[in-house]
Amino acid sequence: MTVMIYPNRLTPKGWRVQDKVLRENRYFPISKHGSLEVAKKKAEQFEATLIKRRYFREMRLNLDVNKIFRPDGTVIGLSVIIKKTKEGTIAILKAQITVEGKQISTNRRLNNKVFQEQFVSITNWILEKKCITPTSEIKSMLKESMPLYKKAHSFVEKKIPKQNFACKTLSFPIDI
Repeated sequence: MTVMIYPNRLTPKGWRVQDKVLRENRYFPISKHGSLEVAKKKAEQFEATLIKRRYFREMRLNLDVNKIFRPDGTVIGLSVIIKKTKEGTIAILKAQITVEGKQISTNRRLNNKVFQEQFVSITNWILEKKCITPTSEIKSMLKESMPLYKKAHSFVEKKIPKQNFACKTLSFPIDI
């Protein structure tokens, strides 16, 4: 984030403040503010407000809750996927997270298992690996996010072809 003269030093028309993190780009033209010095003061005041916003943004991102959840309420790094194995096609709850710069992952099979137990198991694994204590706020947000994954699980289940486990009866000629 910097205060820059624009378009160039030879023919200045004003000042520009650009912050790529906050996605701010504001111009302070001479025509609006009267002189280059007044425009620069306004640009520097705006830059000071951006510095404060960046500080609060950094504080907010460092909260444990924001390390786990996306803004839409889903858990970061958690998804429901379909996997083909020797036994057939199965639904899996997969967690892939970054810890200390390294990617780690685990998964839980959902076939013939209680979804809630698998969800709690994998979210506890995420909390443990990220060294986050499960506060009451985090637990309630996890409960609120569970139906999103359960809905995804039911959608995935519909895509898995039903396997026919019925036994075929064989007829043998009986010689008496």
